[in-house]
Amino acid sequence: EASHSEKPSIIKVFSALQETVVHHLETITINFAIPDKVAQQALHLWDKVENQNNLKLTLNPSLPKPSEQEILDGQKHMDENNIKASNVFAVIVDKLCSQLESGKLHWRHYNAGVSILAVLTRYDKKMPARAVKIMVNNLIHDNIVVRKTSIHNMAALLKQNKRPHVTIERAIEKSEGNIQPGNRKDNQWLQYSPENWPKTKEQWNSPNFVHKTHFGYYHWPEKMTVYAAEDRQPNLDRSFQEMTDQELEIFQFLQDETNLQKLIEFLSLEENKGRDKFDSRKFLMWKGIFRNFGFKVLEKLKEPLEKLCDDQQESSQRCASEMMSGLIRGSKHWTWEMTENLWSWLVPVLRKLLGNVTVETIRDWGICFATASESRDPNRIHWMLEVLMEEPLRSQGSFLDSSRLYVLQGAMAQQEWRVGSMLHRLDQFLNPFLTHPYQNVRDRLGSVMSNIYALDIQFLSGTGGALSPNISDLLSEVLPKLELMKVEPDPEIYNYNKNSKTGTDIDQKLFEDICSKLDPELAMQVREQGLEHLKSIISKFPGGRVPSPSFVPPSGMRMPPPQSLRMPSAETLQKIPPELQKMFGPGMLRMASSEMVNMMRPNAGPGGKTTTPRPEMSPPELLLPPQLLSAIHEVSLNTPQSGLLAEKWEERQSGVRLLQTVCKLVSGVLLRNWYTVKPELFKVLEMLALNESSELEPDLARDCNVALACLSTCIVPLKVLSTALTAVEHVSQSSSWKAKNAMLEFLQVHVFTNMAAFHSQTEEAARVVNIVTRLIKDDRIEVREKAGKVLGGMLHCSFISEEIASKLLGQFKLEVSRKIKNKPKLNEDASLFQENKSKAILMRHSGVLGLSAFVLSCPYDIPPHLPDILMLLADHLHGPQPIPATVKNVFQEFKRTHQDNWAEHKQKLTEDQLATLTDLLVSPSYYA
Repeated sequence: EASHSEKPSIIKVFSALQETVVHHLETITINFAIPDKVAQQALHLWDKVENQNNLKLTLNPSLPKPSEQEILDGQKHMDENNIKASNVFAVIVDKLCSQLESGKLHWRHYNAGVSILAVLTRYDKKMPARAVKIMVNNLIHDNIVVRKTSIHNMAALLKQNKRPHVTIERAIEKSEGNIQPGNRKDNQWLQYSPENWPKTKEQWNSPNFVHKTHFGYYHWPEKMTVYAAEDRQPNLDRSFQEMTDQELEIFQFLQDETNLQKLIEFLSLEENKGRDKFDSRKFLMWKGIFRNFGFKVLEKLKEPLEKLCDDQQESSQRCASEMMSGLIRGSKHWTWEMTENLWSWLVPVLRKLLGNVTVETIRDWGICFATASESRDPNRIHWMLEVLMEEPLRSQGSFLDSSRLYVLQGAMAQQEWRVGSMLHRLDQFLNPFLTHPYQNVRDRLGSVMSNIYALDIQFLSGTGGALSPNISDLLSEVLPKLELMKVEPDPEIYNYNKNSKTGTDIDQKLFEDICSKLDPELAMQVREQGLEHLKSIISKFPGGRVPSPSFVPPSGMRMPPPQSLRMPSAETLQKIPPELQKMFGPGMLRMASSEMVNMMRPNAGPGGKTTTPRPEMSPPELLLPPQLLSAIHEVSLNTPQSGLLAEKWEERQSGVRLLQTVCKLVSGVLLRNWYTVKPELFKVLEMLALNESSELEPDLARDCNVALACLSTCIVPLKVLSTALTAVEHVSQSSSWKAKNAMLEFLQVHVFTNMAAFHSQTEEAARVVNIVTRLIKDDRIEVREKAGKVLGGMLHCSFISEEIASKLLGQFKLEVSRKIKNKPKLNEDASLFQENKSKAILMRHSGVLGLSAFVLSCPYDIPPHLPDILMLLADHLHGPQPIPATVKNVFQEFKRTHQDNWAEHKQKLTEDQLATLTDLLVSPSYYA
């Protein structure tokens, strides 16, 4: 009621007051109620005081026990306060409505009033019809703040006017004894199958539909309730007289076509370019509208909804997705006739829509179908699920294929264990597409497949997903196809693929083969002009590749001389008619001769002179006789070596694509699903380790890296631990040093993640130590250095016991103390001497790395055994390479980690040891 002021200070205070009320107003209890049972329990505090071991178990009230009259007076006082608070609330709402309806408020005050009215909406006090009218009319207000406030408030108002639905108890044949989680005989009626789809009114009204997915998986509630038949539910086809005043205001607004048109126009407006998302509050508004008013509202919204679905605008499709999800969720309690009419109209719309989604709106449609499927019995929405299952991959382009999979995944994931038959169908359909040529489709395929195998859960009493696909079946089918990925790729096939894109290469032998396939006259002409002349013409084609012939030429056609294939001017190119330009590629136009361009001009004759119209000439084949083109293609593509390399290339690429899909599957299974790692997944460990650093396939390397990271960080059950280590041991004996290096990285994370399991299984822990100590003696220096770092980490976290650590220390000291022969004996074979020397250097280097691991395992302390190790390492500072580099790195790291507390650390060293370390760690002074 206060007058408006434009003073900035007052506006600032007013805005702060509004923000405080809207965002920080606590919901105050209006009606207090104390049940009689609670009052009786409170009176028992005076009746009995319980003691146990002289300790009171109940409170002893300090006041005397209230009398019956006092209790009645208190009840009366509480009722009076409730009435008073209710009246105050009604007066506040009524006064707000009066001010908002007056039309005299400044826009800033009006916005504040609408916001406060929305904040006052509560579940236990139904808003009056005046407030509902204000909110529903503000859905098409010119001010966006008012519109958004009204949209968000409409869901609450519709919820207030939701009529209760009748439920009945359903008898369940419960199994005797302990219940096995997952698919059982007693919950078979909840499964998604054509036998359970409602096809008639009687089946629709049968008590066989449960919308919450958690019922029946582990156990049944004491009293299983389902919704009663439609004739016992609130009537949706009502007259105005049967509606409440609040419902009437909303319904009359929705029946006005002008209001609906304006509402949809506002809802389909773009607010923030590139940042708008699916709005759950708009979805809740539409859900409440369709739930409360049924099919009557849909009749007027069919045409606008179809237009929104057909529109390519991002904001239009987002509005359609919000309406569509609200429609499907809001039709939960519609009658059979209404539902049948709904889906007979909606199924064709959905089919058309799935081919019309855009890059900007695919996420919105995914949320739409996931929201529509959430907390709904799959048999009640089988129309939607079957539309989504209609050939998810149709080869209509990578985006459309991946988008169909995405929306199907969203709807399928919400149903969890109840759609086993659909998962089997989808599994069988997708298996042939695991090597799909498009990467975005493969990525989505791997994600969808991880959802398919989400229910492959093993409980102590047995499997929980008896009706769902098993991931071991997929791996047994896929692994034989991936055998070639266990071998390092042949660079020759990658060079072949690279060269095949650069052009047609013809040598003298191929030149003779080409000539042998030509007519004698043409062959003689080609031989006269020579191989270099032919190469010069071929080099003028785009990328140096000869185009395929498209027609049989007249014989006797001569090759144009090379000088005639000069670049035409821009002026000349403009003279070519547009329809012929379309037949030519831009590259062909650039290399066409000016004489040829003149011939291609409309009505041009020899020399470019205008004559009567003539048929247009064909494109690239003009440069070479088609018979010659055919011969070149036949010879260049049919060489035995090229055919073999092309076959190997296709086979390799098929394996690469399949492994990429498996990587996505492994990552999804381990990150999103509800069970620990399966032993079968470790069968792909070798190929993941071999390809995780591939320079020839960087995309595959990235996917393998992610899959290895997921495998290494998962908690491994005790019974699977041995299988995992067997796979690690197998890869550690691989001929590829890159695979060994990757396996050491994997083993390091794997051990630290499952530290408790390894401590309880000493045999498995010993196997880990053996793998690392074996690899520290590997032929490749990269593997040895990585094994040394892993060993240092295990020593640092006490993974290795003191007894085993002391044995390793003695072993490493022995290895570094062995002498290396610098000169061969008399009559000793030089190659054998060099081989033995290399082995001796390798053993000493492995010993140095082992001692370095002990140094690095104590980054902030100097235990008693460390000074002797440092002195041993210092003795090898001038040994053969790569030993000095390793020793220098160790001392540099030792200095970095111990310099902060060096005054304390040096007390643990003798004077000779300290002098030696000082010489190593402190650079000599220039002025010394």
